[in-house]
Amino acid sequence: MSSPENELAPPDVPTAEPGSTPDPVEVDSRLSPSRVAAWLLGFLLLCLAVGAVSGVFWVQAVDLPTYTVGQDGVATTTERGLAEMFGSDAWYCAIGFCVSIGLGVVAWRWFHRLGWPTVPVAVAGSVIAALVCWYVGSQLGPGPFVARMAAARPGDVVPVQLTLQTKVSIVVWAFAVVIPVLLRASLGRDEEDLARREAASRELPYRSELR
Repeated sequence: MSSPENELAPPDVPTAEPGSTPDPVEVDSRLSPSRVAAWLLGFLLLCLAVGAVSGVFWVQAVDLPTYTVGQDGVATTTERGLAEMFGSDAWYCAIGFCVSIGLGVVAWRWFHRLGWPTVPVAVAGSVIAALVCWYVGSQLGPGPFVARMAAARPGDVVPVQLTLQTKVSIVVWAFAVVIPVLLRASLGRDEEDLARREAASRELPYRSELR
């Protein structure tokens, strides 16, 4: 005749050694280097595509100031045109902020199990997207301003080149991508703590019934 303890013990529940501490790293054991590399490659391709699309949108959104060539060959612009010189930077920052927020969300969902490397991965991807956006916008824009001005005739209206007046605008992309990562890491659930609790709950199956 079997003892009451044998009748109550669950056959499929793994037991841990007394006094042992569950290892939360077991939750991430399925993240093999090859799988992480594949996700990094996918994130890189996503950032390249997002940067290219952002560059096309940047070209369409910016209203470039123009210079008018006079009869004496002197090019002039208005005060409003001078004020709009930084319009390309403003649109670049606005596009980058929105795009980087989305990239930050994707980076967290894909790489949060890696821990702190999620932040540099997100920042690197955002900077890559920013550089691609800048390159695509410059290539699709009017082109070098000096060359077009040299070929202009009296009465021609020549728009300025679509480029960044200050390279600090790229920092906006890197700053924005960190926002969702930090918010999710600080305000979300601690998965390691949950893993410890789940492992601890599996240590003592049916203990209350044995008492």
